[in-house]
Parts: sequence; C-alpha cells; structure tokens
Amino acid sequence: MISIAFAADQLERLMGMTGFPRGKESERYILEVRSAIQSAKTEAAAAQTVTDILRNHKRFPSVSDIYEAIGEENSRCGPPERQQEPVYGCKRCQDFGYFGGHLPPHLYAGPWKWCDCHAAVEYRDAEPGLVDEANRVRQLLIDRFASATYRGAKRKIGPDPMTPLVDEIYSGEF
Repeated sequence: MISIAFAADQLERLMGMTGFPRGKESERYILEVRSAIQSAKTEAAAAQTVTDILRNHKRFPSVSDIYEAIGEENSRCGPPERQQEPVYGCKRCQDFGYFGGHLPPHLYAGPWKWCDCHAAVEYRDAEPGLVDEANRVRQLLIDRFASATYRGAKRKIGPDPMTPLVDEIYSGEF
C-alpha cells in the first residue's frame, strides 16, 4: 500500500478530467478514489495506472474502473516477493546470546539463560548482569500480575469443581 500523500498527488493529476466530482457531496467519492489509488502495490504501479487513465479515458472513470485498472497493473508487477528468513549462527538464541524468559503456558517456559554460542560470549563480557537483571524483572512481573495459582498456592476445590478457589480469593459474604 502506498502513502496517502502520494495517492493525493496522483488524485490531483486526475482532477482536471471531465466528469471529476465537484462540491461537498463528492468528498466521500474522492476519498474512495484515493483509497483505490492507495491499493496499488507500488508507487510506480499507481503512477502508471493514473497515466493510463489520463491517456485512455475522456471522462473521469468510476471507482470500480480505477480499482480494476490498479488490479491489472498490480498483476503485471508479478507476485509479491517472499521475505527471506534470516540466517542465524545459533538457532537456539538467534545470535542474541541469551534465550528463554517465556511465561506459561508457553512450551519453553522458564527463566532467561545465557547461550553457549559465540554471540553469548561477546554479550556476557559486555553486559555480565543482563540475564540476572532480566530474570529479576521477570520475577517482579510474575509476583505482581500472575494469579495465586501460578505463584504456587495450593488448589482448593469449591462448590463448583470447574471453578477452583485459591487462598487469595474472598469467597464470603459482603
């Protein structure tokens, strides 16, 4: 999708055409035309589409015609490029030097740990307290925001077995 400013510039090129909507009631129509221009994959595709419209149409086309023209130009651009996966020296830490820190129910839940790769050696020398500080902050977050069940309170079964009661939940009357 292209920027609003570029789409507005292309829309300005179309404003001189016969049949271009004028007046207050045309504001929504103009916004829809700008949105159609913004649907182009690239700025070059949008500019080429507007040039083709100016060259081939005597009157201002409908919004659906603009969408169709943009779609044709997008298909000429070819399929979108696939993003390449980055290549890491260490698959465990992705060259960060440390890994972990996930909270349950994540499959690899647990504290942060230093990796044993080359990147970890560099980071451990540069910032030796990084993992310890990260684990301290992780524990603060767990203590402050995790439920009592997560923090290790014993589970009690209440009147409804599907809703467990824990020590910190008030179950009396007000």
